[in-house]
Amino acid sequence: MIFKSVPHIGGPLQLLGWLALILLMKHDHLLSPPAWDSVMGVFPPAVFLAENDFNLGLLAQQANWWQGGPNVHSLSLFTWLVAAAISITRDPQLTFLFLHGVTFLLTALSLWWYTRLLTALDVDAVPACLAALALLLCPLVLVQVERLYTEIPLMACHVGVALLLCRKSHLAAVLVAITALAIKLTAVALVVGLSLLLLAGLPRYPKKNAVALILLVVGSGFILLLPMLVGSATVRPGGWGDSALLLKQLELRLESVPDITLLMKLAIVAALVLPLWWWYRSRGGKSHASLSTPAIFVLLVPALFALGVIVGAHRGNLFLPRYAVAVLPLVLGSVVLLCREFLPRYALIALLGVCAIAFTLNHNGRYYPPNHDSFSVVGRSLAYREFN
Repeated sequence: MIFKSVPHIGGPLQLLGWLALILLMKHDHLLSPPAWDSVMGVFPPAVFLAENDFNLGLLAQQANWWQGGPNVHSLSLFTWLVAAAISITRDPQLTFLFLHGVTFLLTALSLWWYTRLLTALDVDAVPACLAALALLLCPLVLVQVERLYTEIPLMACHVGVALLLCRKSHLAAVLVAITALAIKLTAVALVVGLSLLLLAGLPRYPKKNAVALILLVVGSGFILLLPMLVGSATVRPGGWGDSALLLKQLELRLESVPDITLLMKLAIVAALVLPLWWWYRSRGGKSHASLSTPAIFVLLVPALFALGVIVGAHRGNLFLPRYAVAVLPLVLGSVVLLCREFLPRYALIALLGVCAIAFTLNHNGRYYPPNHDSFSVVGRSLAYREFN
C-alpha cells in the first residue's frame, strides 16, 4: 500500500471507525440532491457531458454560469466523476448515493491519514486523534461532508501529499498534488509549497527531486494551459468590485468565521516561529525530528494559502470561507506542532478537547456572527439550502 511504511494508529479499523462516525452523523443526507455551488458549478457541466457523449470541445464553447450556461469547472476531475456517475447509474438517487458515499469515504480517509501524519511528526496518539476529531467537527468541514463539491477531495489531497512526504515518496506526492490542481485551481498553494520543498531538497536528493520537480512543473503547466488548449471561454464575471472592496469583503468574511481566522493566525505564527526554534534546538549537533521536510511543508502551505488569498483579492478574485477547508488540516496541524513545542502534553490534549467541544456546540455555525457579507453564510453553515 502507498502509505504502508508510515506509522499509524489502529490501522484500517480506525478508517472504519471514522466512516461509521460520519455515517452516524450524515446518513440522512445520503440521497440529498446537490445545493448551491454544486447546482451551479459541478452538475451543469456534468449533465452536459453525460448527455453529449462527453464532448469536451462542445462544452468548452458553452456560456459560463453567470451567462446561464454549463461551462463551469468543466475540466475539474470531480466534474468528470459526477458526469461518469450520471452516465453509468442513469438514476438521480443512485448518482447522489454514489457521490455521497465517495465524499464520506474521502473524509474518513482524510481523518485516518491525518492521524498518521501527526504521529509521523512525533505527535502522541491521543492528541493526534483529538485533532482529527476536531477537524471533522469544524462547522465548515462538517457542512462540506454532505455537499457534493470539491472541497473534501481537495482536503484529502492536502493530507495525502503531506503523508507521502513523510514516506519520502516524492513522485507520488507530486502526482497527488497535480490531481488536486486538476480538481480545482485553489490547490495552487499546495503545488507551490511542494515545489519550494523540492527545490530546497535538490542538494540532498539531486536526481530524485529534479525528476519530481520537472513532473510537477510539466503537469501543473498542462492543467493551467488546458482551458486554452480546448478553446474554453475565458470571459470573467463582472461585479466582484475593485481590490479595496474585495479586501473589505475578505475582512468581513474572516470575521464571520472567527474560529477559523484564529487558527489561521496561529498557523502563521507557527510558520514564523517554529523553523527558527527548531534551528536553535538543532545547534550543537542535536537532531530534531521536526526539522524534517514534512513538518516544514505542514507549516508552509497554510502561510502560502493566506498569502494567496490576499494576492487574489488584489487581483479581483472573490474569497469564500469554505476555500479554507482544503488546507484546514495543515492549519490545525501547524497549531498542534506549535503547542507541542511549548505546552505540556496534557495542556495540548485539553486544548484540542475544548476545540472539539466548541465546534460541536457551534454545529452548522449557529454561533457565528449573524452579520455577513454577500454569500459567506453559504460556506459556513447549512443556510446555503435557503439559496436554492
